[in-house]
Amino acid sequence: MNTAAPESLSAGEVVDPIRRLGFDDLCRALLCLAEFIPVGENGQHIHPAIENDLCHQAMEQAADILNDWPANFHHFCEQTLPKKTDIDLASRLYHLADRNTLAFLRVAMEELLEELSRLPDPPFQLMIERRFLPPEDARRRLGLSEQGFEILLSTRQLRTTRGMKDRHEVLVDEESIRELLGRRARMLSVSGAAYNLDLDEEELLDLIRHGCLKAASGPSLDGFPDVRLETGSVSGLYRRVEQRAEPSRENVITVEIFGDGVGLEEVREQLKARKLSFGQWQRAVLDGAVTPLRLNPLGGEFSGHTLREFAFRREGFEAYVNQRCPAAQIPPYLPAPKKREMTVSEMTDLLMGKWDRQQQTFTRKGVESYESDAVESCDVALLGMLAKGIFERSDAATLGRPGKLHRHYTSA
Repeated sequence: MNTAAPESLSAGEVVDPIRRLGFDDLCRALLCLAEFIPVGENGQHIHPAIENDLCHQAMEQAADILNDWPANFHHFCEQTLPKKTDIDLASRLYHLADRNTLAFLRVAMEELLEELSRLPDPPFQLMIERRFLPPEDARRRLGLSEQGFEILLSTRQLRTTRGMKDRHEVLVDEESIRELLGRRARMLSVSGAAYNLDLDEEELLDLIRHGCLKAASGPSLDGFPDVRLETGSVSGLYRRVEQRAEPSRENVITVEIFGDGVGLEEVREQLKARKLSFGQWQRAVLDGAVTPLRLNPLGGEFSGHTLREFAFRREGFEAYVNQRCPAAQIPPYLPAPKKREMTVSEMTDLLMGKWDRQQQTFTRKGVESYESDAVESCDVALLGMLAKGIFERSDAATLGRPGKLHRHYTSA
C-alpha cells in the first residue's frame, strides 16, 4: 500500500527524536518519566512538596533515560511497566502522545511490547491497547478499501506519525480514527436527510449535485462508500429557503387554504412527470428566480426542517416548468383524495361498541375467578367502584353521553 508520509517529517530529519524537542516538550517528557523514578532513602516519587534535591535527582535520572535513544528508554519501560503503582506509565505516555512532537515516546513503547510479545518466553505479560496502528490495521478498523484509505491519508483527515524502528513506516493514530468514526456517526445518512426534508433519496442526491446541500462524507471526500451530511447542512437549507420566502400570513396555514398555491407534493410530482430536476428547481428558489411562501404551522408548532412548510404561487411555478418543458403533454396534477375524517359522534359510537364487546367477557364471575386465582387480597366491590369511576369520568369529559357507560357497567 502506498501510504502518504506526514508532511512534518522530511527526508533529511534528525534520526534521534530527542534532538528535535523544544524546551517545553523536553520538560514535559522529563517530568513524565521522573514521576516513575523512586528517589531518596524511602524511595519517594516526586510530588509538589518534595525536597528540591530529590526533585533534581529524579529529573537527572529522567534525562539519562533519554540518552542513548532508544536503548535506555526501552530498559526503563521493561522495568516500570510490570510494576503495580498508583500511576501508569502506559496511560501517561498515551496522553503525552496527544502532542505530535511527543508521540514518538508512545510509539517506541508500543514497538517494544510488540517485539517482546513475539519472544518464545516473554519477560512479562502486559495487555496494552495500541494507539498507533500500521496502515493495514488502521484500514481494517475503518472498514475501507485501499483506495478509500488512500483518500483519507492524502486529504490528511487522519493523524499519522513515523515508526521508530522503521522510519519509512507510517503509523495511524487510533484516536484520530475514533474521532472520525464518531463524527460520521453523528451525521445524517441520505435517507435520514431526505426524511427530514420530506423528499426521496434521489431528490436529496439531486440537491447535493446542484449545490443546495453539501455532503460531508462520501467516496470522493473521505473514501467511505455512503454519502452523509452534517445536520447543519439540512437545517441550513431550510433557513436559506425561509430567508427567500414571503412573510407568513396568519390565515395561510395549508396549501388548500392558500388556494392558488402549489405545495411540495405537487411540485415533486409535476417535476417528475416532466422529467425536470428537483435540485435545479431548488437552486432556482435559492437564487431568487422563484419566490416561496412560508406557510404557518398549525398552532405555531415547530415541525422540523421539512420543505413541506413552503408553497409557491401556481402562476410562477407553471411559468418555470413550461419554460423548461413547453411542449410536454402532461395530464393535470390530481392530488390523492383525502381520507374522510371521523366525526365525534361516529367516534363515540365506535368506542361504545368496543366497550359492549369487552363487556361480554368482563363479567362478575370472571372478576371473582381472577380474584381467587391471582390477587386474593383484592376486593371485588372496590374493583367495581374503581372501574365505575374511571368510565363515568371518561364519559362526562370526552364522550358527552353521561350515563351510558354506567348503565353498561351495572348491567353486568
